[in-house]
Amino acid sequence: MRKVLGLMTVAALLAACDDRSAEDTTTGGGGGVTPTVPTGGEIAVGDVEAVSFDGETLLVRVALDGDSVLEEYETAGPGDTVNGYQRFTQNVSSLNRSYTALAGEAGDGSLVAVVTADGGQFNRFFGGASVVQNDLSAPAGGLVSYQGTYAGLNNAGPAVPPAVPGAPPTAFTSDAATVTGQVFLNADFTDNKVEGAIYDREWDNDGTPTELDDLTLIVGDIAAGGTFSGSVEIGQGSEATGAGAYSGAFGGTDAAFAGGVLDIDPAAYGEDADANLKEFGIFIIGQCPGGNAESCFPSPP
Repeated sequence: MRKVLGLMTVAALLAACDDRSAEDTTTGGGGGVTPTVPTGGEIAVGDVEAVSFDGETLLVRVALDGDSVLEEYETAGPGDTVNGYQRFTQNVSSLNRSYTALAGEAGDGSLVAVVTADGGQFNRFFGGASVVQNDLSAPAGGLVSYQGTYAGLNNAGPAVPPAVPGAPPTAFTSDAATVTGQVFLNADFTDNKVEGAIYDREWDNDGTPTELDDLTLIVGDIAAGGTFSGSVEIGQGSEATGAGAYSGAFGGTDAAFAGGVLDIDPAAYGEDADANLKEFGIFIIGQCPGGNAESCFPSPP
């Protein structure tokens, strides 16, 4: 749960500051929270407590989203996607929290990734992301590269007027806004290291596309079970600034897929960003066809 600021203008950001428990630890390099790694191959950041996604039905456990422990979210169908990830919503009424969720699954079912967030209500918002590792046969060693799409949610979406005219403004809800991009990842299964970048980032700012700076995934460790984690930075060289944390897991035969979650701080939106803006995101990406880094970016025909 995170604190929400008031809406200053139509274009102002609904933002949130961290309200973390004493169990959370800040990663080295600045920004972000060290991800929770529960048993059973699941990695989670933020407020998401559990997810289940089979490619069609999405179940989520997060506070105040409905009556069930695992709430089933709604979707308009397979065509309702954000950068290749299926879009879901959950809203009990116009005076309850309005949740958006994005979900993806590896082609062989070895990984599932889900991100969900509302835009805020009653001065707080909830958001988080999770990757579930269902299967992994790791390679014996060597360098492997991955490339694919990224999708995230931030707490800067538009306010949602209630359906009942007598409701007080303090009860108004807000939607989350979507962020899209591309992911490039290099993994070293000999030395158990991983690094990469999120690039071509774009924020759907209430229907207006807003370009965002690239993010660097600083080199992190690959653990014995095929999970990984590291810090996120924006900028290059001496100008680099901590902007959050990433974590994830490899899945499939010879680690054919990589899935990740990101916990992104306001620094990722530039020096003038609201100090309380927050973003959570996911990716599930496959190995590049040629097996090496350059094959991720083939020359145009």
